[in-house]
Amino acid sequence: MPFFRGEDPTVVMELAFCMERCYVGPSEDVITVGDVGREMFFILEGVVEVLVRVGQLGTKVKFKRVSTMGKGQFFGEMSLVEANHARTATIRTITFCELRSLSADAFLAISDRFADRFVLCLFS
Repeated sequence: MPFFRGEDPTVVMELAFCMERCYVGPSEDVITVGDVGREMFFILEGVVEVLVRVGQLGTKVKFKRVSTMGKGQFFGEMSLVEANHARTATIRTITFCELRSLSADAFLAISDRFADRFVLCLFS
C-alpha cells in the first residue's frame, strides 16, 4: 500500500497484523456522515464513492458524489488522530470491495510502541 511507503518494515508488519478483512457488496455504506469513527479503511479491491450531504427534502437526505477511490487508496484516517471525530462524508461501495480496517486503538498502541521508528504521515 502506498500509504506505508518509507515506513519501517517492522512497523508496517505490526499494523498489517492488526487489520481486519472486510468484504462489502455493491451499493453499501462503509461509513456514514456524522457517525463517530474509530477506524480507517484501505481499499484492496473495488471502487467506492465519496458522498457529501448537500441538503434534505423531507426525510430524504440528498448527497453529491465528490470523488471515487479504488485500489491502493484509503479513507477514514481522521478517526485515527482525532478522538470522537465525526465522519465528514459517506463512503459507499460502487462495486464489490475487499477492504482492510485499522482501528484507532491498534494504531495508537503501535505508534506508542514504535515511537522512535514511526514516521507515518497521514496527510502527505
